[in-house]
Amino acid sequence: MPTLPTRVTKAPELTVAVQTLIAAFFNLVPGPNAPCFLDGPTRRGFTLRRKEFTLSKRFLVNSMAVLALFCAPTAFAQQWSMGYWTAWAPDPIADLDWGALTHISFVGVEPQTNGSLTYSDSNFAADATNMIGAAHANNAKVLLNIWAGPGDFNGAITNNLSGFVGNIMNVVNTYGFDGVDIDWESNFNQTNCTTLLSALRAKLGTKLLTVDATVTDYTYWGSAAGYLDRVSVMTYQLTGTWNPYSWFNSATNDDRNGCCWSWELARQRFEGAGVPADKLMMGIPFFGNVSSGGGITGPRQTYGTTSPTFSNINYNSLSTSYNISSPTWDSVTLTPWIGISNGWITFDNGQSISNKITYTKNNNLGGWILWALDQDYSANQTPKHPLLTAVKNAMGGGSTSPATPVSIATTSLPAATAGVVYSQTLTASGTTPVTWSLSGGALPPGLSLASSTGVISGTPSFTGIFSFAVQAQNTAGISSATFNLTVNPASSLSNYYLSDLNWTSATIGWGSVQKDLSVGGNVLTLNGTTYRKGIGTHAISQIVYNIAGCSVFQSDIGVDDEVGPNGTITFQVLADGLRLFQSPVLNGSSVTQHVNVSVDGHSQLTLIVGNGGDGIDYDHADWANASLSCSSALPSAATPPTITTTSLPSAHVRTAYSDTLTASGTAPIEWSVTSGSLPPGLSLSSTGVISGTPSSTGTHSFTVQAKNAAGTSSATFSIWVSHK
Repeated sequence: MPTLPTRVTKAPELTVAVQTLIAAFFNLVPGPNAPCFLDGPTRRGFTLRRKEFTLSKRFLVNSMAVLALFCAPTAFAQQWSMGYWTAWAPDPIADLDWGALTHISFVGVEPQTNGSLTYSDSNFAADATNMIGAAHANNAKVLLNIWAGPGDFNGAITNNLSGFVGNIMNVVNTYGFDGVDIDWESNFNQTNCTTLLSALRAKLGTKLLTVDATVTDYTYWGSAAGYLDRVSVMTYQLTGTWNPYSWFNSATNDDRNGCCWSWELARQRFEGAGVPADKLMMGIPFFGNVSSGGGITGPRQTYGTTSPTFSNINYNSLSTSYNISSPTWDSVTLTPWIGISNGWITFDNGQSISNKITYTKNNNLGGWILWALDQDYSANQTPKHPLLTAVKNAMGGGSTSPATPVSIATTSLPAATAGVVYSQTLTASGTTPVTWSLSGGALPPGLSLASSTGVISGTPSFTGIFSFAVQAQNTAGISSATFNLTVNPASSLSNYYLSDLNWTSATIGWGSVQKDLSVGGNVLTLNGTTYRKGIGTHAISQIVYNIAGCSVFQSDIGVDDEVGPNGTITFQVLADGLRLFQSPVLNGSSVTQHVNVSVDGHSQLTLIVGNGGDGIDYDHADWANASLSCSSALPSAATPPTITTTSLPSAHVRTAYSDTLTASGTAPIEWSVTSGSLPPGLSLSSTGVISGTPSSTGTHSFTVQAKNAAGTSSATFSIWVSHK
């Protein structure tokens, strides 16, 4: 990919510099006439205010003299071109044009109130591995995007800051991300944000830390800029009825009055607030904005009593649904637009993108962001990413030197031993550097593949034969190979079936959680294969185990055959609140899936079965052959209760009564009445004590149940209440 040229500050920029200094002193935006100043847009809208001011000639001259001291040519850091890649969009990694990208913000992780993380990408591990491998092969970096989405930054920070930061760093280090990008748009709290950035900066070390900022929060980011490598300003979706008239989605220049947001106005505001120019990145949208109704048919038209409606449209849809080959060009904002029936559309094209990148270079900014890479993508067009190609062209093109394609030379791998350190280096011919990545399957838990060296190393924690595919990539091509790695057992590790252990808690949507049986009471069966061991449950369920000293959890999962093709469920595996596995929605016809995840260093395992979003009918779920590999002994399974009390003494009316039911089995045992009723005035406690003062005579029959972690036991009793 091309190396962007360094930039220098030029003396002709003095006029802008003076204006910026004036703005910093007076919190004003300069304009040629009586200017219009924005106090917004805020997150809730825009506020307008007008100010008149005069400046003495001496002040301007002195200001220019001071600024001249700061405008001598200085070297400028490389400008970034950071694209946002979202896993839920149809944008193959293989089709990205790395000649236009220096960085990727990998979107798909959300903070939770307790500090844990959830993944909106159900294929997160494979996608992250593939993206990082491809980016590093092209000298680009990948940042883990933590976005608010439905998540809760404030809760994560106030309730469990250290755990939240630790979970982020675990993902960063596990997959080899080059840093973190914080995208906090909803319920933004400046104090909490500073706390988070400070903690992340301390943990990230030399890795990158960036934020995505709305244009209205400029006053805050000057104070936080010291923690950050870049501040990405979302200079798009700037149209709306908060403006005094119809406006553009992403105007480069303002309208000379400072009344509407633009790249220029945002730059002035952020720099005036103290954000260094070389940390500022501006947003280029790969989408347009459609304005319909309200009598508005183009830009700078005053809104009437009826407001138009606004909606976004991706560039790939825009280019196929409308004729945008000859748009109207606005020479002030350097932005194209087209008129449509009962409205207009504002968008960016190759020409406006070229102007935006030129603006970034001329103002010595830190770069630009591209939201989002899927929005201009179409597999059936050439180029597949027309706007991304425009970015590359504006950057100066992307030529590569002749290189020899990579070819993997390693043909097999020696066996490993569980609990013993392992290290083997994959080799390949071809032009260096070569980037290695997993392209299928999974390494034995405890082992990892170094992307830059091809070294497979670590301490395997589970036995078996593991099949996986690796990919080697250089600038000339890609080579793939499949390997089988056998991990032999070691005496220091023991395997435990979950059905032989005690859970600490278990909830279920129907029936009761079963050990070594389906929830329907049958042999565990998935796609015709029967299992002697496992857990049978039913959506919605959550089963929790203590797993201190364990390193690997594995299980076959699916809908039990007892419900035929019915049922729709999902499976999740969490360790200390961190999601390790998320299945797609499975039904009775789905192929059995295998879970094999490392739980090393965690103390609590949570198995969750969801209902697939359509109720819980037929949602019979199996964790078949569910087991743990552990270096320390785990407690054996509980003994089911057996009620040993055979009869109860009689009682007397209006006389205190007390008797205790007894049962064998592993404590704790919980007692309850399941049918019939005790004599009026008596009650049964959860510990098995029947007590109280009966208020009437007669014989009363009832059934009680004793329950512990291993099962239940029932018995029927009668108490005769007589007169004294």
